[in-house]
Amino acid sequence: MFKNIKKKKALVIVILCVISVAVVGYFMTTQNRKPRFANADASNYLTVRVQRGDIIDLLEGSGSLQPTERYTLTSKNSGTVQEIYVTEGTQVKKGQPLLKIKNTEVEIKAQQAQLEWEIARNDLISLDNPTGKKLFEIRSSELKVEECKTALQKKLDEKEKLTIKAPFSGKIIDTEIAVGEEVSKGDPALTIATSDQMEVVARFPAHVISSFSTGMKANIFVTGLGKTYKGTIKEIEYDTKDSDDDDYNTVTNRSSRNNTTSSGDYLTIISLEKPDADLKPGMETFNTVYIASDPDQDVFLYKQATGYLRYAQSERIKIEVNGTVEKIHRPEGAKVFEGEPLVTIINQDIDREIEEAKIQLAKAEDELKDLVAPDDQKRREQELKVAQNQQHMMVTQEQFDNLQATSPIDGVVVSLFVVTGDEVSSGQEIIVISNFAKNTMEIEVDELDINKLRFGQEAEIAVDALPDVTLTGQVVGIAQEGSISEGVTKYPVTLEVGYHEGIKSGMTASATIRLENKQDVLRIPAEALVTENNSTMVRYLDNGQIRMKPIRIGVNNGRWVEVVEGLEEDEEIVLVAVTTQEREQNMRFGMPGMGMPPGGPPGGSWGRGGGGGAGFRDRGFDRGGRSFSNNRSRDRR
Repeated sequence: MFKNIKKKKALVIVILCVISVAVVGYFMTTQNRKPRFANADASNYLTVRVQRGDIIDLLEGSGSLQPTERYTLTSKNSGTVQEIYVTEGTQVKKGQPLLKIKNTEVEIKAQQAQLEWEIARNDLISLDNPTGKKLFEIRSSELKVEECKTALQKKLDEKEKLTIKAPFSGKIIDTEIAVGEEVSKGDPALTIATSDQMEVVARFPAHVISSFSTGMKANIFVTGLGKTYKGTIKEIEYDTKDSDDDDYNTVTNRSSRNNTTSSGDYLTIISLEKPDADLKPGMETFNTVYIASDPDQDVFLYKQATGYLRYAQSERIKIEVNGTVEKIHRPEGAKVFEGEPLVTIINQDIDREIEEAKIQLAKAEDELKDLVAPDDQKRREQELKVAQNQQHMMVTQEQFDNLQATSPIDGVVVSLFVVTGDEVSSGQEIIVISNFAKNTMEIEVDELDINKLRFGQEAEIAVDALPDVTLTGQVVGIAQEGSISEGVTKYPVTLEVGYHEGIKSGMTASATIRLENKQDVLRIPAEALVTENNSTMVRYLDNGQIRMKPIRIGVNNGRWVEVVEGLEEDEEIVLVAVTTQEREQNMRFGMPGMGMPPGGPPGGSWGRGGGGGAGFRDRGFDRGGRSFSNNRSRDRR
């Protein structure tokens, strides 16, 4: 119904504009001379009669739909994304697994804590159950043996890390350690890179990058060499890292960084097709990317920006265990193959700890044969140990459980920020889930209408992307503070909207709120109102003379005005004086509200979408002729 009203209103507005120009012109000329019809009869005036009818006051606004529930999940542990069970658009239930992160250290800690708790609990049970003492003692000893084996394996793994191996084939471009030097875990050791594969990093502004795509051809002019190389766009990304960051040139780190820049520029990575030995990382380049070309017509469309060279793949290898550098197997500049030993570190403490772990393992195995019955003091100590181990186990188990991200709500996966194999850090955003069962939209309401709204008031919602769907909403938020734009104050109003299949976040929707619905009330056209000395009045004829009468009004929807007091049904009032020629022209064109016979429209109907001079303003005219703001729509019937 409301959509039909809108179409008719558009036609009405055009007609009213034409009529208003004619009427205002006439009125202005008559103000500068004596009234032509000062003593004329009623036929020289446009009059209407007060009649009964309905007045509907509507308010409209538009906004975008947003889900009321939206959660951004962050990683609670660092590690590597091992499995992803969902994709963007997947419907999920609360508690459903979303992805799994691999962190060996967390897993080992959880296993050790579980073993320690089981050992302590079994030891305590064996103290309180003498009849099953032997069985529990044996089980406890077996668990101790398993724990000692785990500790021994951990030390053996550390010993394995004393030899640093090449993660991929390439060339050693920087060595930061020396033989005999004491090093600590996390210290940089050396850097290797793919010397035969180079790429350019170029910055382009955001408005340019929209025309780029991977695979586009480019020319790279190396400033220091004066040579031009051919290349191809490899990838386009945002980047916030400075060029002197340790991991800036590490390709595997780029996908896990927050990809926005303070300048709004994008990084465009261009692979060189045939790099030669003259190229060095850090060299400045001037890059031309061809968006479109037609050599036959000698037409080329391109964009240009500066950049610099870097290796396509490089890694700064760090020390994983403390110790002393015993040997550097390959010199700086040497080519190496994946898995080839690069550096050997010695750590006598690890060897000693391995021997101690072996001794503990042997002792645990011996305890299977030689166990001593505990006393009361030992029982109390064991109870405390069980409590402590249980608390530690719960903490480590929670950390382990957090390696698997689960959905906090029923909803839909709207964003997925990682892929399998990505390295993530604690606190990093990984998934966004929204629940579209309830949505909200915000509209702006004119200051003249804001106080007509109330919480819980219903609204009819039309979604642009779903033309055949009409939804029901209600007012759930009314701002107490507005914003001024072009002299008009508007207030944000929040509507809650139910779900319908096909709704997505950000969809544009229109809301229609019925403010008033007065039925069978006395009404007159809004243009009949006159304001003098802050009083609302209407004109009427008294023996051929125009007189003014004060009235009290109710609802005013800009088309019709409710008369509360001061007029009676079928009473005749004046809209404006007209000539006989104007009356005949208006009646010939069938314009309702202009040139009609005295007594108003037949049957009391003003005519849907008409209004005879809705844009006309006499001195003191009230809001009957005002134009509405873009969120305002009136049903005129």
